[in-house]
Amino acid sequence: MVLQEFGEWFWWILAAALALAEMLTPGVYLIWLALAAAVVGALDLVIEWGWEWQAAAFAGLAIIVVLVARKMPYGSGRGKAFRTDESRFLNQRNLSYIGREFVLQNAIEGGRGKIRIDDGFWLVSSARDLPAGARVRVTGAEGSVLQIEEIS
Repeated sequence: MVLQEFGEWFWWILAAALALAEMLTPGVYLIWLALAAAVVGALDLVIEWGWEWQAAAFAGLAIIVVLVARKMPYGSGRGKAFRTDESRFLNQRNLSYIGREFVLQNAIEGGRGKIRIDDGFWLVSSARDLPAGARVRVTGAEGSVLQIEEIS
């Protein structure tokens, strides 16, 4: 049997192969099996046990790490692996500014003005006119126009 011929090297080779396959495929699934194989390989260095016990340990560890990974925030199995807070606003950047504070670039006249955000300018609307330089908070968005209110 392959396990008997390679000993602990089998588990290290399997872990490396699974990690390589993880890098070549989308998603975060095989890395957990690679972790289980690496742990069995490490245990095989210190424990003398038969291949049956090694295979059982791998199966048990694989189940445990996959279940733990599914419980992690944005863990694999939920399709949201490594999602950042900002990525939930992908293609809706205007919504990511709600609640943030900025300084008016241009005065608001007739209910419209501009603020500078990062390297761009955004149109804003307000219920009342405000002078340039006023501190404002974004309260909502309608299309590409941000609704703001003055901060006292």
